[in-house]
Amino acid sequence: MFGSLPAIIDPLRLADEGVRLKGELSPEAMPRLLALCRDPGGQVVLDLSFERSSEGQRLMRGRLDAELSFTCQRCLEAVSCPVHADVMLLLRRPGETARSADGADESDEALEVPGPLSLAALVEDELILALPMFARHAPGTCRTAAVAEDDAGGGRPHPFAGLRQLKRGKKDQR
Repeated sequence: MFGSLPAIIDPLRLADEGVRLKGELSPEAMPRLLALCRDPGGQVVLDLSFERSSEGQRLMRGRLDAELSFTCQRCLEAVSCPVHADVMLLLRRPGETARSADGADESDEALEVPGPLSLAALVEDELILALPMFARHAPGTCRTAAVAEDDAGGGRPHPFAGLRQLKRGKKDQR
């Protein structure tokens, strides 16, 4: 599918049918993600494939890309951050165990699907996990960092330079 994406999906059925979803979603459909953003603009581009592995396990693989606006943690101005998430999940019914080919439990990478799910909520979860720890401008481009560099090299004496002299004076008295 391309373009118009369904609002509700059944990931297990999509995996059985080998469906690929490709298109764009608005962050406005993702309230938790939107609450973390500075501005609601932008689009989330998704390319998700639902398939069966050679062992018969249902998989969801793909990539999510978005350009989102956050508040820079240095200067408190808007900063645009690219957010990318590579998605790889085992899909299982409630009560099923997900095991890899070597027999190891894969429950950390498995998504229990009790029924149809909201596509926007599924994408939102993956994007939230992929967000940067701290949103900030690239080094050298932040307004606050430039002001701090100007202050440090502006030829003005350091405000605590006098303390250095006092410290030296105490050593001389000993």
